[in-house]
Amino acid sequence: MVKTSSPLTVGGPLSQPLIDKAKVIYSELIRCAPAQFDSRWDALLADWKTSGAQAVIDERRAKYPN
Repeated sequence: MVKTSSPLTVGGPLSQPLIDKAKVIYSELIRCAPAQFDSRWDALLADWKTSGAQAVIDERRAKYPN
């Protein structure tokens, strides 16, 4: 368990929208043609990250030791 001197703050308001977007991503990837999977994954993941996930990732990287 990692303890930090300050709590994680970015994820709070973004949690539910990112969870909802992830569900859409999963359903789209399940339905896409196998030949399209990699390109769809790359596009959907990039969109998910720009929707706030990258900010959450960056905050966690800064607060948790490697």
